[in-house]
Amino acid sequence: LWGLNVIATNNLVAGNLIGTDKTGSVDLGNGIDGINLSIGANGNQIGAIGAGNVISGNEQNGVFIQSDSNLVLGNRIGINEAGTAAPGNTGNGVFVYGQSNSNTNNNIIGGTLVGSENIIANNGRGGIRIVARTGFQQTGNQIRRNQIFANSELGIELSGPSPTPNDLSDSDTGPNNLQNFPDLTSAVVNGGQVTIVGRLNSIANTTYAIEFFANTTADPSGYGEGETFLGSANVTTDAGGNASFSTPLTASNILGKFISATATNLTTNDTSEFSLSTLTVTPAPVIDLDLNNSSGQTGSNFATTWTEDAGPKLIVDTDATMTDPDTANLSSLTVTLTNRPDGLAESLDANVSGTTITKTPYNSSTGVLLLSGSAPVSQYLQVLKTVSYNNASNTPTTTARTITFVANDGVSNSNLATPPLTIVAANDAPVNSVPGAQTTNEDQAR
Repeated sequence: LWGLNVIATNNLVAGNLIGTDKTGSVDLGNGIDGINLSIGANGNQIGAIGAGNVISGNEQNGVFIQSDSNLVLGNRIGINEAGTAAPGNTGNGVFVYGQSNSNTNNNIIGGTLVGSENIIANNGRGGIRIVARTGFQQTGNQIRRNQIFANSELGIELSGPSPTPNDLSDSDTGPNNLQNFPDLTSAVVNGGQVTIVGRLNSIANTTYAIEFFANTTADPSGYGEGETFLGSANVTTDAGGNASFSTPLTASNILGKFISATATNLTTNDTSEFSLSTLTVTPAPVIDLDLNNSSGQTGSNFATTWTEDAGPKLIVDTDATMTDPDTANLSSLTVTLTNRPDGLAESLDANVSGTTITKTPYNSSTGVLLLSGSAPVSQYLQVLKTVSYNNASNTPTTTARTITFVANDGVSNSNLATPPLTIVAANDAPVNSVPGAQTTNEDQAR
């Protein structure tokens, strides 16, 4: 049987242990769902801020919703009251299911007030699943700021247990109109802040709440759950249905976490599934081999020319820069001569005197000059400005050389700087190889 079967409207269910013993930790689960909101049982509230229910250990779903306009907030679903352990429910944490005579619209799971979030974890199927029977839409079901993690299937499922692909302009229909989720491109950590970059394609000229979450581990599907709510940002799509965002959020101990996001249409209140996760990284080092672009190159490159017999040639300008926004030290600088038509005659070198950087001699087989060891950015910049190219061939191939520079701060690689190097062969003067002055005697054969 159900732990609680609600058949009436406008009830409050708060402060209960449903499916556990009095400690909230021992599984005494009910044979069906923890709470069933029956068809027509509209406008009920399950939980409250500071007075949520523990709904765990039940043999089917934690909360089964078959009606409209209900509010589920502040509960522990599939986890104990302290939020530290199972027992989970065997089915979904929350299952919203539209029957033939009920569309099951406009339910709210969670909320935007502090304490309104549910913790939904350890359940045997999805965290929250919304399913509509044929011919019924189930729209306007908001899922806001919950902590959803460690469920066997997706954190949020619209229809099936597999992720629902986005579609152009979000014209498809289904549970929550199969709202498109955001596409995240990066999550860069700098000190106590993470900046999340991405985009949303959905209905044109519409405002959406993008909510961001951090997860200790990535979901096996690649699509996130929502272990820790980080913050949100509102975006409005353009006439093509596109909106971009770059959202800085305060976050501690975030490096190495997996970031996911949802989108909620603020007109229809449809919430998406979780996005694909992206791993947080630190800001990468930045190299610019010619800050004022005096060589005619734009971006981070520097153009120069090596001439035969002129000796080693510096391949970095004197105004080169190297920076790293979040760390004082770098770990390595790798310089690679990628094409080497003159083979062993060609080389790269650098001067590490006065620094703690270790130089691994140029490897003619790989074309790599490795400079390594934890050292201040200023030391790496000093050495960067001494990197030179030389060629000992008397007949150097004049094909332009491609050289790459990459710095690493122990976590992230810098941008790739690729200075073009022109090779000029010299016209060597003839060499008289006859040894010294010669003498001979008249009429004497030699």
